[in-house]
This record gives sequence, C-alpha cells and structure tokens, in this order.
Amino acid sequence: MSLIFDREALIFAIDVSTEGLVAYIAELFGLSIGYDQVGRVAIEKNIEAFLNLPIEGTKLIVGDGPARAKLQTAYPNAHWVGYQTGTDLARHYANADVFVFPSKTDTYGIVMLEAMACGVPVAGYPATGTVDVVQEGVNGAIDADLTAAVRRALLVSRDSCRAYATTKSWTAVGEMFLRELVAGPDSNVSAFFGVSSITNRAA
Repeated sequence: MSLIFDREALIFAIDVSTEGLVAYIAELFGLSIGYDQVGRVAIEKNIEAFLNLPIEGTKLIVGDGPARAKLQTAYPNAHWVGYQTGTDLARHYANADVFVFPSKTDTYGIVMLEAMACGVPVAGYPATGTVDVVQEGVNGAIDADLTAAVRRALLVSRDSCRAYATTKSWTAVGEMFLRELVAGPDSNVSAFFGVSSITNRAA
C-alpha cells in the first residue's frame, strides 16, 4: 500500500525540519521513507555514496551489474531487487519518496526522467547530467552534500515532478528537434517531416 501525503502541510503543522519530518512520519504511520537508486550497478555509478547516506528510511537498489555482489555483501540492510522492467520497474519508481542519483559521470541519466514521470523527485550532486535535468525545488534538489539534497527533495511536489517529465516526452522532444533543424535551399526536409515551416538559420 502506498501513502501519499502533503509534506509541505505537515511541516507547517508540526513545525519540524525535513530531517525531523522523516522520523515523525515514519513513527506516526508505521512507515519507512523509501529511497530508490535505479540503474547499472557499477563502480562509475557511485552507488556507495547513496548506500552510505545517514538518512532514515529504506534504501532500494533496482538493477544489476558487476559491482552488485560486492556491494550487496557490504550493505545487507539495503534492499536489492535486481533487474526490473515494465510494470514492476514503474512500481519501484512510484513507491519511492526520493530517487537518489549519486553519479558524477553520467552525461544525462534517463532514469531521472523516468523517476520524475512517476512523480518522484530526484536528489543528486551538481554534476554533468544532473544539472541538465534537475531543477531545484521543481523536480528535485542538487547539492554537493547529497544528504542535504535528499532532505530538500523530500519537500518537492510529486505533481511538479510529473509535470516537468511531460515536457520531455517523445512528442515534445521531436517537436524541439524539428524546431532546431536547419533547412538548406534545396532541402525537402519540411515535406518529409510533414511540417509547414522549419527554422532556416542559414538565412
């Protein structure tokens, strides 16, 4: 069973910090705040930064890879569910309160958009890829202190995350691509794509 609550209203009502809110909710409802990390389990993904976070709640790792056996042995209290697809993957995303993206080397990180599409805010480092997707307070939080980013991400509206993700749909991206095309004087690209006009930057 999933419980969705208004974090902003709770903070106002009980006047606690984000850290205090996590513990309060867990005690009040007998629940554990859930944090997800989805993707290939490899050294370059910096998953240990997520596993070492001093945060209240459940840490879930979705995925498989060369570092899984070692990390799973070292962090037995985390939940390791392996490679997931389809409805099962979407369920793991949607059941999380925050999606933690600890990588500092990914060039984009499509998993962040997948999490947002499920209404889950993202917490990450101010690194390449993350800064191109995460907007502070809109769909997550970015901080050199990953724990601080997680705590701020807990306050982000799930509806806001979902709304942002819809701006990155295949339809939206396709329209953006068409707007950026450069049509030459003899090009029939407009007819090919079924559009009446394309920006001609050469003009």
